[in-house]
Amino acid sequence: EAPFEKDEIKPEDVGENGPDINEDNPHDLQSGHTTHIAGMIYARELVENRDVVVGRRQKFREVSEGWHRFLNFMSSQESSSPEPERKRKRPKDDMQDAQIARWKRLRTVDIESEMRSIVGKEAEFRGKQKEALTAIMSNSSPILVIMGTGAGKSLLFQLPARSQKSGTTVVVVPLKTLERSLHERCCKAGISSITWDANQPDQMAQVVFVQPESAVGTRFNQYLNRIEGLGQLDRIVIDECHTVLQSRPDFRPKMREAGAVLKERGKQMIFLTATLAPAREAEFFEIMRMERVPPIRGVTTRPGIRYSVFEYEAEMEQSDAVGRLIRQKLQEYPSPAKIIIYSSSIHTIKELGKQLGYPMYYAEVGSEKEKAQIQQRWENGSERVVICSNAFGLGIDKPDVRFVGHVGPIYDMENYGQESGRAGRDGKPSEAAIIVRPGTQEALRQQDERRRREPTQNRAVITDADRARVKRLKVAQFISGMSCRRIHLDYELDDRSDRARCEEGEEVCDVCSEDDRKATNTEALRRAYNAEQQKASQQGQERVWDSGVEIPSSFPVVSMASSPPPRHPVPSSPIATCTVVPSSARSVTPTERVFIPTSSQVSIDKDTGSSPSKYSAASTASFDCGFSTEISTIDRFEYESQQRQHQASQAHTRANIRSEGQDVYELERQLEGWVGQSPLCVIQGFPRPRCQHLMSECQQGIATKVRDDWMDMVKGMRPANGKAGKFAPYSCCFTCYAPQAICQGWETKESQKGKWRATGKACQFKDIIMPVVVSMLREGEDSVREDFQRWAVEGGIDASRQDEVFTWFGQKVIMGGMEVSRLVQVFYDFQKKPGVQEGTRGTV
Repeated sequence: EAPFEKDEIKPEDVGENGPDINEDNPHDLQSGHTTHIAGMIYARELVENRDVVVGRRQKFREVSEGWHRFLNFMSSQESSSPEPERKRKRPKDDMQDAQIARWKRLRTVDIESEMRSIVGKEAEFRGKQKEALTAIMSNSSPILVIMGTGAGKSLLFQLPARSQKSGTTVVVVPLKTLERSLHERCCKAGISSITWDANQPDQMAQVVFVQPESAVGTRFNQYLNRIEGLGQLDRIVIDECHTVLQSRPDFRPKMREAGAVLKERGKQMIFLTATLAPAREAEFFEIMRMERVPPIRGVTTRPGIRYSVFEYEAEMEQSDAVGRLIRQKLQEYPSPAKIIIYSSSIHTIKELGKQLGYPMYYAEVGSEKEKAQIQQRWENGSERVVICSNAFGLGIDKPDVRFVGHVGPIYDMENYGQESGRAGRDGKPSEAAIIVRPGTQEALRQQDERRRREPTQNRAVITDADRARVKRLKVAQFISGMSCRRIHLDYELDDRSDRARCEEGEEVCDVCSEDDRKATNTEALRRAYNAEQQKASQQGQERVWDSGVEIPSSFPVVSMASSPPPRHPVPSSPIATCTVVPSSARSVTPTERVFIPTSSQVSIDKDTGSSPSKYSAASTASFDCGFSTEISTIDRFEYESQQRQHQASQAHTRANIRSEGQDVYELERQLEGWVGQSPLCVIQGFPRPRCQHLMSECQQGIATKVRDDWMDMVKGMRPANGKAGKFAPYSCCFTCYAPQAICQGWETKESQKGKWRATGKACQFKDIIMPVVVSMLREGEDSVREDFQRWAVEGGIDASRQDEVFTWFGQKVIMGGMEVSRLVQVFYDFQKKPGVQEGTRGTV
């Protein structure tokens, strides 16, 4: 007879009121255990990983064979020679075997076939996709991939996840819109995915999306501990990783922590972005506390986008001009083509939205559900236009955006490249235009002319304000139209310096279009002139025909000396030969690329510078009853070697974090050692009882001069209470000058709007840092002043110029993972002098 199912309930077993679901199944009771125990212990779980249970299956096989021999089944007599006893395997070994098997299968995946099953049968790899996937599938780590917007970065984590029926990929995303979009794309691709919800911590999927603030939280790390303990955590992906560079104490500070915290787990780390400029790579690696690796960098040029600047008429209002342009583009690009209008000003967004009647999208426009509805209406074509802030940028992956406009200030080229890249993601011709007031381009060109005539200023200290100024200068040069718009974008995003103009196969920007028009007109004039001269000579007449080239026209010729980089030259005489220069005919030499900022500016630029979470239709369950892939000794050795490399990278990150923690501990110890002591007396080596007084109470003769220097520093660095003065924002407490992370007058504020808030408590380290530094410089050993002079030279400042020194002291640096002023760093380094260490020891 065929065996019956143990959960089968026959009609005769059911009473009048039906089966009592609270009672145990009689079949389970007959076996000597409850239904709960049957489900938890004896049953095989529905989503059981086929690799994790290899060891258990072998044990079950041995038990079954014993019963077969006891019952004298034929199967026990098939093999007369007993098999050698297998060594019992620990659960940890089972999990490692599962990981090795998954790793081995990953290396044998046909990535081209898998890619086509996700994207489409006719799809081909784009840009650096294949190179990046090869590195990912071989389990290299860490991997930094920089590919342009619309280049298919999400495939880099979708394909590995889909190619395996077990294992989990964690993807950290900075915005809800992006999280929502990626989750939907995974579901469409047949990949089970969830968005992290702390209220549902038991969900499992192939891809888990989480935001940075949650990624560093306790609940999510407990979740990671669980899936890692099951051997299911395969890789961690930081998507749009360039956003860590935008993180500040007053704007999403947790973004900086997420990458380093997750990297500690020693799993494969993948960093994806479209806009990490080469000049900022070093800063990125430093924030991530990781060793520098060569990035997989593709070009970010978008050949299908036509870049332009649109100046509206003087008599028109801005909203009327934007409305007219939108209507023009809606006619030019019929449905379902879409339009995005960006602005950095919420006031402008509200004004345009109200007057033009188009939906608005910005951070505070409504709840997450309301914002999702706005986005959905735009995506499904119910609304073809949206007026928005950059909150509508990352994660917007609609292929039919045909026009992206910008209204109002643009603060840096990286963000503009990201936002304008929303257009034409399907490769079809599209536009990106900046809408400005009449005369803006000419005014910017004249401004640039004046700046070039000014003498170069060598700045000793580069501040955050200087860096912001250089970013605005680059945007101004882009808008001014002095040269091809792609030159500025490529130089900033790809560090490309050999571009002369828009090239063959690219949509031509408005600057190059104007160049081409002028060149064509000049060539026509030259040919007409030659034809006239030839006709005159044939008739024997001596006529002088005026081509009109040198008569001022409505198209002024821009001076080549003042409008770099050079464009097509316009002949100053009709006799001169004029040839239209092909797109790739020549490149700009370094001396010609005079749009690069002055020497001091170059150093600034280059050197510093939700839908509910559900499983998709795809299941992670494996119903394969066979044994796992055979794991050879060579496979195991290669896997373990690679794991050791990952562990070395993990150790590097942990060592950095430990070092940072030690720095913080030592700084606190140093500050506590100075509480209630006179720095001057300690430095001069007086016995401890004679040092137990404040600097303001010191009676030494030299103390008056030290106090005067101290007050000069206070006035020079903070001219008014409540103002930062020379100190960079969030570099210290402005009362005691200690880091806010240490000062008890401050506590962390977890919201994204600000990191610190006042506690109302008095600073515990008041009147220590400045008096100690001043006392060391005035009365310390010669080696102290020598060290300070060396630091000044390295920082590019003149130590004899007080204003330069104070500005340098106020710069913000990272020490021990904290934001501190350079004044604190100098204080910390001074404590390493033997005499100072001995003078403050024992008071903690």
